[in-house]
Amino acid sequence: MAKSGKHKISIYLIYILLFALGIRLFYINTNKALWWDEAVYMSKALSIAKNKNFCGWESLRPILFPYLLGFIFKLTGASELIAKLFVTSFFVLSVYFFHEIIKKLYNDKMALYASAVFSSSWITLFYSIRIMTDILSLSLFVSVIYLYVCMKESNLKYFLIGVFSVIGFLFRFTTIIVLGIIFLDLLYKEQKRLFTSKKYYFVFLGLGLMFFFYFLYNYFAYGDLFSSLIGAAGGVRDQFPVLTFILQGGSIFTWPLYILSLSGLALSFLKPKENSLMIFWFIVVLVFFSSLPRKEDRYIIPIIPALCFLSVIPLCIFKKNLGSQFDSSLIILSLILIAVQLFTADTNINSKAESYLQVKTAGLFIKNNLPNINLISASVPQICYYAELENVSGFPGNESDYLKLEKNYDYAMVSLFEPHPEYAFNLNYTAVKAFYIGSQPVAVIYQIK
Repeated sequence: MAKSGKHKISIYLIYILLFALGIRLFYINTNKALWWDEAVYMSKALSIAKNKNFCGWESLRPILFPYLLGFIFKLTGASELIAKLFVTSFFVLSVYFFHEIIKKLYNDKMALYASAVFSSSWITLFYSIRIMTDILSLSLFVSVIYLYVCMKESNLKYFLIGVFSVIGFLFRFTTIIVLGIIFLDLLYKEQKRLFTSKKYYFVFLGLGLMFFFYFLYNYFAYGDLFSSLIGAAGGVRDQFPVLTFILQGGSIFTWPLYILSLSGLALSFLKPKENSLMIFWFIVVLVFFSSLPRKEDRYIIPIIPALCFLSVIPLCIFKKNLGSQFDSSLIILSLILIAVQLFTADTNINSKAESYLQVKTAGLFIKNNLPNINLISASVPQICYYAELENVSGFPGNESDYLKLEKNYDYAMVSLFEPHPEYAFNLNYTAVKAFYIGSQPVAVIYQIK
């Protein structure tokens, strides 16, 4: 009987993984155009694949994602679908790793519940079909915690934790905070032994080895060791209230999941040693991203697995009272949460499906009709990618600086999609092509010369 039960659990996990993959494949071609960040990565990947030097890359970004895509494109040909499948596959892996973490720490039923809810999370579904690094970072984040929880104690375990943390860092810098969660959990459980046991120092060996290659790349690519890190830290100008993620948690995660998770977090302190990892997971991610000046819903994605687990704790408190109804109650709760998540995902995905479509159309028009031009535009990465140009620059902040550079450009593109200096809308040039939403022109290409 035990063997049969184990077999059923594995079959249910397969169903969850297939669901996570299937629902993402259903939406994978919904988006009609790339956003700024997507175009940055795709432009660099296309440059690598075609041995060109298309513009649009921003040195403040980690390099691993576009290089991996570039090498894949050399084998398969450049394709947005391939890039989206790459991101989606990483998410499916994160569901598997998360299931194994909860199974190891708690039990099979809680693992299935938490991974099923996680697989349907609307925000992970939304960004799984975008060519961005948030889901890749999440996957490495979860895989590092998987190594910490599930791998047998050894020097190799902690060495790999260091290595995979830096791999995650090379996808998205903020992935490195996963080490903060592990450190606090070890400090809570091991206390002084954390500093006396030599095995933990192998984390630093893994970190040091990987960071050596990262800084070596920086030196040869940019001429110094820290330019990309400094650029990333200095490039954030927006200011958001510290409590943004807490106050807007219901809209970011959906209210049912958020309320259950906060209740679960409070109840988890009744058994702090048993729940310490999930408590630190939630708190470290929340505090870190709340402290950053800029806050977008996707930044807080690493907290989603912890939320999904914590949401089951309120039900577990009543397990004895529910008796034989516990399993059915768990299933009903998960189905309700999944339904809410999928509805939210469908609404958000479809509402953004055609965003920046006119910028894409403008880029393709330039590629087909105005090849190899020198262009000035605020939509730098999208135009670089779609038009496959090597020289696209943004508008200077003031008109006098622009007039000094005007002779360097053949065409200018003005649109409503990105911030422009006021003078950009008053340039007296000949319009070549306009792109519309309904009857409203939202992007116009002008000839300068």
